[in-house]
Amino acid sequence: MAFVSLPCAAQEQQSSQAASQPQAAQAAAQKSESEQFLEKIKHSGDEDRHNLRVLARTTVRFVHDNISPDFADILAKKVCGVRVISPVLGAILILAAWALQHFFIAFIFNLIFRTKDKETVKASRLLLAKLRHPISWFVILVATDAAILLLSHSPDFTFTVRRVSTVFFFVLLCWVLRIISDVFFKMLEERMTVQYAATKNLLDLGSRIAKYAIYTFTFLVVLDTLGANITAVVASLGIGGAALAFASKDTIANFFGSMSIIVDKPFIVGDWITTVGIEGTVEYIGFRSTRIRTFPRTVVSIPNSVLANATVENWSKRNKRRVTMTIGLTYDTTADQLEQIVEDIKKLLRENPKVDSSDIRVSFANFGESSLDISVLYYVFDLNAIPFGERVQEINLAIMRAVQNRGLSFAFPSRSLYVETLPKTAK
Repeated sequence: MAFVSLPCAAQEQQSSQAASQPQAAQAAAQKSESEQFLEKIKHSGDEDRHNLRVLARTTVRFVHDNISPDFADILAKKVCGVRVISPVLGAILILAAWALQHFFIAFIFNLIFRTKDKETVKASRLLLAKLRHPISWFVILVATDAAILLLSHSPDFTFTVRRVSTVFFFVLLCWVLRIISDVFFKMLEERMTVQYAATKNLLDLGSRIAKYAIYTFTFLVVLDTLGANITAVVASLGIGGAALAFASKDTIANFFGSMSIIVDKPFIVGDWITTVGIEGTVEYIGFRSTRIRTFPRTVVSIPNSVLANATVENWSKRNKRRVTMTIGLTYDTTADQLEQIVEDIKKLLRENPKVDSSDIRVSFANFGESSLDISVLYYVFDLNAIPFGERVQEINLAIMRAVQNRGLSFAFPSRSLYVETLPKTAK
């Protein structure tokens, strides 16, 4: 009977195991992604600790067989429950990491600088120069994590060490992604703003959005590593975001106003504009407002939602600047002299390379109260204030010399009194 019952017991055990396997699979499926991620961290820490202990034993065996059995015995001894080989090997790993982080970057630089493409060398130099510090800290982090695991005896302590190391790893990864993003947008700005100056604002906005996205991603991953319920956190952020959206509708309107300004490009940073009664130079286009430096040197911040719906007069978009003036000559100027001086002014304007010769208007316009008025209108290609002022001064001096060469005189406001009869004087 006993021999008969043994197979039955085995069958019951197999059936119970088969029934328990779906239950285990179902329990594993019910675990959250956060718990699975933490289990992976714990498993990797235990596996790395085991591998490091195997490395320590292999090192002791190598020393015993090839260097000195006595020295191997010293390394195998325990002090305060820790074998001597563990701190020695940990110190060696940290020193090796320190040496590696000093020479590895130089080696990579030498490989990159062998290329003949100057643009590639410049971009690589900029990127690697910025990546030097996070790469160095990563190498030291790996060595420090290994050294601490060598000294660890408790699985819980190993799990804590690996969790802290993972947090620092993601912080370093955030640093690296931020550097790559900055270099990428800087290269785009250098290449695209040469032909499309207005893209600078869009690239600045893209750089800021990428930076905030990297920070948010790192924050959520660090919370997940520390055991927080990311689903609840994201849901809380969603609810809080909805409440914040209702409370900050003006801010959202300003954000979309900034997007409209960047896409439509009515102005860019550095333009001289006039809008909503404000005149000055655009200094900054942000998410919420645009800052304008006025000519009295004050700074005015205008909400982007207002600017997106306002009329903007962009003086920097002019391809030339207009100059108008009236020249008054004295009444003793003859008609022939007026015709001659009008032609002289037209000629000197046409001969000036900075004047648009296709649109010059000079004519005898009016009989003024004390002068014969000549109207002058022309356009100068100089747009900036200083060269424009110098060009106008040059033309005004040339007109003065032309008037003097003709022997004519400029009029000034005056009145002549004519007395028909003089009063009789008393004898």
